[in-house]
Amino acid sequence: MAIFQDDNADALRQPGEPGLVLRVQVESREGWEDLRWSMIFTADATGLVTITLPGPGTYTISLADRPGPLWKTTTRTSVEIRVEEDGSVVLLSWTGQDLPVGLAEGVALAFGLTPPPVLWPFILLFAGIVVWMGRKLSYVRLAESIRQYATTEKQIYQILEEEE
Repeated sequence: MAIFQDDNADALRQPGEPGLVLRVQVESREGWEDLRWSMIFTADATGLVTITLPGPGTYTISLADRPGPLWKTTTRTSVEIRVEEDGSVVLLSWTGQDLPVGLAEGVALAFGLTPPPVLWPFILLFAGIVVWMGRKLSYVRLAESIRQYATTEKQIYQILEEEE
């Protein structure tokens, strides 16, 4: 199994698309509620995960985490497989169109994710505008204070002149 950064969002791992060190969870259940077997596997630095199953049965393989909240998936985040007695694997489908995919040792599944859009330039620009506006508002307040002080001082001089 491979977990990779799908830079072109085509759901296929292309040369140069880096692997992601994430975890996958594998579960086997009897019915919907009875958990028979569960294990977490972690990808290596290249994004590859080797999953060892205890034997024949039906298993759900799910992406257990993401690199960040804004990452989007380009593939399904969960697949269900059935391992037969002879070691062959069948990819189970919700539509009933199950797909035999070969022997367990050679099955390759993948989860693809795309990183969030690059927002940092916009965030920095917005922060700069906020700081600039804050300073501008401070200058406006300072100018108003000086104007008010000058008006008050002028009024004081007028009062003093009238008293003389």
